[in-house]
Parts: sequence; C-alpha cells; structure tokens
Amino acid sequence: MQADDLIQLASQGDADALEPLLRRYRSWMLGIARAEIGESLRRYVDDDDIVQHASAQAFRYIATLDITEDPSKQFEAWLSQVLRNSVRYFARKHRRRMERLATSVMEVHPERGPTASAVARATERRSRLEDAIAGLPEEYRVVIELQLKGLKQKQIADRLGTTKAAVNSRQERARRQLRELLGSTSLNLPSA
Repeated sequence: MQADDLIQLASQGDADALEPLLRRYRSWMLGIARAEIGESLRRYVDDDDIVQHASAQAFRYIATLDITEDPSKQFEAWLSQVLRNSVRYFARKHRRRMERLATSVMEVHPERGPTASAVARATERRSRLEDAIAGLPEEYRVVIELQLKGLKQKQIADRLGTTKAAVNSRQERARRQLRELLGSTSLNLPSA
C-alpha cells in the first residue's frame, strides 16, 4: 500500500495503517530527533527514546491530523511537530528532575551543597520512581502525575470528570503498586 493511502487511513483513525507508516518513517524520525536534541539532553535521552515517545503520541493524536491536499507533506509536517514536542517533553522532564534533585540535596546539606554521592543516590531514586510511575496503568499514572504537579484531589477529580472518592481510590491503588514495584514504604509523594 502506498504511503499516501496509509496516511489517509491513519488520519481516519485506522491504527493498523499508522503502524506500518511509522515503520517507514522511522529513519526519517531518527534524523529529526538527532537534529532537535541538544547536547546536554543527549547525555540523558537517546534518540530512540524520542522516536518511541513520538510514535506513542502519534497513535494518540493521529485523529487531529486533517488531510486536505498533499498527504505526505501534511503528515511529515505533523509528525515533525510531534517529534519536536517529544524533545521538549524530555527537556522539561530532565530540567524538572535536576531542579528537584538540587532542591532536595540542598535541604539535606544547605551549608555544604550537594555531594557527588548524594546527587547520584537522589538521581537514582528519582529515576526509579519516574520509571515506576510511567509503568502504572493510565488511570493510576494520571492521578499520580497530577498529584506531583501539586493538584489536590478535588482539582484532579474536576480535571478528570470523576469524583474525589474515585481519585482517592486510584491514588491508593497507584501507591500500593508503586510500593510493590519499588519495595519501599515511603514514596515521598506530596499529600493529597
């Protein structure tokens, strides 16, 4: 099947058409990721991570692509924007991680600043927690991410269109799964 046909089908919500299309564009996507990622971020994020995240976002948002004339050009423009957004996502994530790390280390040793081993331990803990959160089922992951952004249960319930009790239940289940994954009883999540 031709790329333009796959693009038309994918933009109409056909996930089976999007998958081979993204395989065809993989090297093109890697090229854009390499061009967009900065040197400081490259130390922490691989080009493949960017492409994988962008591919997941493409599946999620393909219905927003409105094909009017040249399908290949429109798809490439849309996909390159999805890739750039993925790069920005990882850049923000890395920047927030470093800011939280610096803050937590300064709270422990405000007069001396962070030691190399403290920074390494905090980085490892934060990375394990973020990986565990990313591995949660979507309904649990979303409530934890919103909680980490500082939203209260009522705000989360309003945003998700559910009840405060449902948010509380999801948070408790998410915490239980995180404890099982991390083997820890203290997750240091902000209180709801």
